[in-house]
Amino acid sequence: MKRTLKKTLCTALAMLLLCAFLPLFTTAHALSQREAILLIAAQELGYHEKANNTQLNSKTANSGSRNYTKYGKWYGMNPAAWCAIFVCWCANQSGLSEKAFPRFALCIDDTYPTSGSKQYKDMGRWMESDYAPQPGDLIFLAHGHVGLVESVTDTEIVSIDGNWGDSVQRVSRSRSDADIAGFGLPLYDETVSIDPETLPPAVDEEDPAPETQSSGSKLSFSFFRQIIDWFRNLFAKLFG
Repeated sequence: MKRTLKKTLCTALAMLLLCAFLPLFTTAHALSQREAILLIAAQELGYHEKANNTQLNSKTANSGSRNYTKYGKWYGMNPAAWCAIFVCWCANQSGLSEKAFPRFALCIDDTYPTSGSKQYKDMGRWMESDYAPQPGDLIFLAHGHVGLVESVTDTEIVSIDGNWGDSVQRVSRSRSDADIAGFGLPLYDETVSIDPETLPPAVDEEDPAPETQSSGSKLSFSFFRQIIDWFRNLFAKLFG
């Protein structure tokens, strides 16, 4: 009876200690909508457009300059110039609605009702080139290009751009760059928190990623069982 009581007490103490440390392992960093779309975009860095309509899910296979991409396939325009299509694909992957993030394939043309510039101006969400953008905003260039702002300093804007050098690249521009036409501000809901594990993972059919857990993922039950057993054995030695 005494031995059973000690065993029960050891197990209870082990569980209490485990509960104290559990949040360190199980709490994932919840993402804002801005962070979610940037995470999706960053996963696509290095993707290169294709020579034809095959191997679209591979980042590097069938590389060419013919504007065939998985983003265009999703949008329903393939082949097509795809910088705008890319940012819209990222928005879709991160769960943003078309009301929050209008879909567009043409960047700047205020006479065209579904161009990016026209839709953001109609929403009252267009800012001129002297605006200090936030991560997640869209940067529009006068020559007809758009990227997703990733970070900003006093002197430069870093964005993730599709169809830059025929690929998805991280691009740094001076904030005084004369080619900056303005910025589009999607309607992010700042009250929304997103579990990163609910976002679609990066896919590369030529180089599948090994199954790994993200830093915020829950550890397996077997791992916790090992901890419990370790504490049980420790207390048994101390009090047995």
